[in-house]
Amino acid sequence: MLMDRETSLLLIVDVQEKLAASILDIDPLVAVVDRLIDVADLLNVPVCASEHFPAAIGATLAPLREKLRNERVVQKVHFSAALEDDFQALMKHLQPKQILVCGTEAHVCVLQTVLMLQAQGFDTFLITDASSSRHASDRDAAFQRAARQGVQLVTSEMVMFEWMQRADIPEFREVLRLIKSRA
Repeated sequence: MLMDRETSLLLIVDVQEKLAASILDIDPLVAVVDRLIDVADLLNVPVCASEHFPAAIGATLAPLREKLRNERVVQKVHFSAALEDDFQALMKHLQPKQILVCGTEAHVCVLQTVLMLQAQGFDTFLITDASSSRHASDRDAAFQRAARQGVQLVTSEMVMFEWMQRADIPEFREVLRLIKSRA
């Protein structure tokens, strides 16, 4: 199964101000998420973000938040974004078949979100180079568990190339430039 930009949604889970400083490899993660948002915008893939209890943890990091439409930022108290009424309403409105998930922490909110989305019947993908935790062991265990449950583990470049499908589309050169800008 390939990721299809016509039926996809990119979900960024809890990349928030007060949590970010403690996340393993946060700077490369933010750079990858930033590129994913840019490519999604170029290819008309909807993007949504969740913020877990933002009154305590803060908003989505500013460089990412600036690129998001406010109506697609869902505040949550559940660890799984899939359990929030506002998120469910957004899914009914956008009607994606595939949900590509990234963010923090991989072993808590990201994992519970992908497992619930998978159980709800969505084709669910976890973007590994755009997801992390405070500890590598937690992150790695989350990836292993998600894969055992049928969630597809992918990288950001897999996402970008599968969304394009071909090299002769008008957006190809700009997407390739973004891919090559990877630090």
